[in-house]
Amino acid sequence: MAVLQRGDPITFWLDSLPERKRSAVLQYAASERSPVLSYLYASTLGLDGSIDEWEAFTFRVFDRLDTRGILQSEITKLQGDIEGLRSMRDAGSFRASEAATKVSYLSRELRGHIEALSKEQTLHDRRSLILAGVEVASKLLRKVFQSDGATWPAIESTLEAAWADVSERHQA
Repeated sequence: MAVLQRGDPITFWLDSLPERKRSAVLQYAASERSPVLSYLYASTLGLDGSIDEWEAFTFRVFDRLDTRGILQSEITKLQGDIEGLRSMRDAGSFRASEAATKVSYLSRELRGHIEALSKEQTLHDRRSLILAGVEVASKLLRKVFQSDGATWPAIESTLEAAWADVSERHQA
């Protein structure tokens, strides 16, 4: 993890948190591939910053492998490979039966990649919508109860538990 920059609104907010919450937010942001979902979590815990600020923060602080981009790139390459094989078959570089076998193999691989990307997107969308609901509820509850020193800690603990439960149940 990179060094946090002082003066950054996200870092300022993180510094204002108790160590347990700060650690939880950073751990979630480090393990979550989607900056949107880690933003929703941080927002649930009281972050007032924008999603753009949060996304810039996560990209600056955490190394991320762009698995979705890699999968999309592989799909594009496989489409090109299939088209190339068909062109080579039409030009007579391959026997039709050889080309058909290779095209069939690459097409099967392409369909697998497309299915994986589609499944990942569906799971991400479903999880994002559910967690966005938790985040909206937390903001409304925070508005109403945060000044109530007796009630707010219990509500905040319940929100964190709800987040953990929903997040775990809908893990991709």
